Amino acid sequence: MKKETKKVTLESIAKTIEKLASSTARGFEDGEKESKKRFEALNNRFQEVFSELSSIRADVRDVKGTLGPLTRAVSIQNEEIIDLHLRVAIIERKVGIERKKVSF
Repeated sequence: MKKETKKVTLESIAKTIEKLASSTARGFEDGEKESKKRFEALNNRFQEVFSELSSIRADVRDVKGTLGPLTRAVSIQNEEIIDLHLRVAIIERKVGIERKKVSF
């Protein structure tokens, strides 16, 4: 049995090169499409993270804004409580009521 050999012609080489070129082009196109999909998904995730960070930043700003006044209010209330304890102690002494020990 003799092996048949194909004749290599300039036309067959050109067709082979064209097939190889179009196959390579399709590969790059597919790779580009996949890269775009991944980039879009990653970009969407980043947008979600940035949105959450923005929300957290606003929450922290709100907490900082209310913390100062709350701290001052608690401090004033503590001073008033101490003052009221002293006044009640004076009244109890004058009336003769035995004072119960209160600890904080």
